[in-house]
Amino acid sequence: MPDYVTYKRDGTVFIATNISYESWISAGNGEKIDLMAENIAESLRKIRKVRLAEIDLRFLLSAVEKARSLLRADLRKQTEN
Repeated sequence: MPDYVTYKRDGTVFIATNISYESWISAGNGEKIDLMAENIAESLRKIRKVRLAEIDLRFLLSAVEKARSLLRADLRKQTEN
């Protein structure tokens, strides 16, 4: 399926940004966290400015990075035990 962005009249936005199968299968758990976070961030950046204000985009990207850090830290704790 190709990447796409669809804007609906009611204001909703649908985004599909693919991660290649080869990248996902060959990635370790930490790399999968990074792939997913990068995919979400890339998807958010595709939303037009008229639909998502710059300040809101920065907030969401910050939340994605925080989630990535927390998941990576949790993964490190799991592998240490």
